[in-house]
Amino acid sequence: MPVKPTVLQDRYRNRGTAYTLEERARLGITGRLPAAVETLDDQADRAYGQLMQKSSDL
Repeated sequence: MPVKPTVLQDRYRNRGTAYTLEERARLGITGRLPAAVETLDDQADRAYGQLMQKSSDL
């Protein structure tokens, strides 16, 4: 019987650290993400900031 992938393995549903503590508990993913809870916009801003720190285009 195939194992159903968790929400963290589903690229369409995975929201990274945007899951609230309550959602993490309900989905059984508590402890599988960093403790911080960030919005999707916060995650995008952080990733963009990291990209802008690169010294050259890849």
